[in-house]
Amino acid sequence: MNQQILLLMVPVSYLIGSIPVGLIIGKLKAGIDIRKHGSQSTGATNALRVLGTKSAILVLILDFLKGAIPIFCLMLKDPPKIFDLQFSKNFKKISKNGFSGSFQILIGTKS
Repeated sequence: MNQQILLLMVPVSYLIGSIPVGLIIGKLKAGIDIRKHGSQSTGATNALRVLGTKSAILVLILDFLKGAIPIFCLMLKDPPKIFDLQFSKNFKKISKNGFSGSFQILIGTKS
């Protein structure tokens, strides 16, 4: 993989992943900060509790896409390295987002 592309994609992917979709949807749809309601998370489950089904589905889809789009872009360049990066991250440190990232990779490889 071209080093310049990787050096560009890492911070861009980080910035895309840091967008709090649930917070934005909460502000736009209901004018509230969902971090102050429910479980105080910006994820789809808290959006379901606080904002309702339609907003939760939108948060879920947008959260999925913000993880999937950088992976798809990098897979166009060098698919095997993406597996190495994601799975080494998951097995090195167990996190609640590990399954989501792995699932995004698996969906990308099925197409």
